[in-house]
Amino acid sequence: MDPLSMVPPKWAEAWLRSLLPSRDRETVSGDLLEEYRETIRPSRSQFAADLWYVGQVGIFGWRIGLWALALAAILVGRTALDWFVPVTDFAQRAETTTLLTASVLLVVGASSALRTQSVWAGVIGTAVVMTLTAILCTIANAVMYTRWHDPQTLAAIERSGGLNEVFLVPLALILPGTAVGSFGAWLASRRRPANKPAAR
Repeated sequence: MDPLSMVPPKWAEAWLRSLLPSRDRETVSGDLLEEYRETIRPSRSQFAADLWYVGQVGIFGWRIGLWALALAAILVGRTALDWFVPVTDFAQRAETTTLLTASVLLVVGASSALRTQSVWAGVIGTAVVMTLTAILCTIANAVMYTRWHDPQTLAAIERSGGLNEVFLVPLALILPGTAVGSFGAWLASRRRPANKPAAR
């Protein structure tokens, strides 16, 4: 098999490059591709080799997993409060959740852009974080509902917006959340490097 024909998923390669600082993109992605072609793909099926490659990229993206866990904790925590500590006015909780979520997303976008010197890295990073968050929230909310669905909890769920809201909101937040993170990435890109003199 021609080594040049052995290629990992394009999206995973693009994701890897978006995770790396510009100075490391060519060397790290090149080394990983070389190992994929010379060692991994010849000894494994296409699927297994691609899975290995995605796993290696995931190691570089560990920060994304942590951010997704943090966001999921905020959103699932809000859901748990609404279910188990019901109130009649949800405005303060909604405001607090919105501010916390937006703050985390701004940091995700800005930190990704600063680390890699690429606005697109902030956009892609935030989109991945939001997608992972939606998956984690769906799983956690389903587990909670399976465990607690007594009449009192069901009544609290209905008062707080119903199950549709519980399962659809994390998905609906992917696009606006990515937009907030992209704004954070753009703001970070406007930051002038310390060694660059101001334009006169």
